[in-house]
Amino acid sequence: MTTKAARSFTNPYGRFDYIHADRQSFHVGVTQESYEGVYFLIATSERALCDLIAYIGRFNLRYNVEVQRFLEEDMRLDMDFFKTVRLSIVEEYATLGKRVTPYRP
Repeated sequence: MTTKAARSFTNPYGRFDYIHADRQSFHVGVTQESYEGVYFLIATSERALCDLIAYIGRFNLRYNVEVQRFLEEDMRLDMDFFKTVRLSIVEEYATLGKRVTPYRP
């Protein structure tokens, strides 16, 4: 994710795709980390999942059964993750992020 123009590039480490995110939602669920004196921004697990659902675009997750199937079968997530998920990040992203289609439990 980037607030700049979207772009892709390949280097010896792999292919990297940067998708444009508006400034209003960019900060949600992003933390600053450092490694060997180099500082960088990294998404929390909650933010990464929100971005995946919002920006891949081929998901139609409106009901509990669809969401559960997607998370367990398609993404193969360990459902224990949701025992520790920070809902405040997901809720803030939902109000500021790209997708506006309502989820119906």
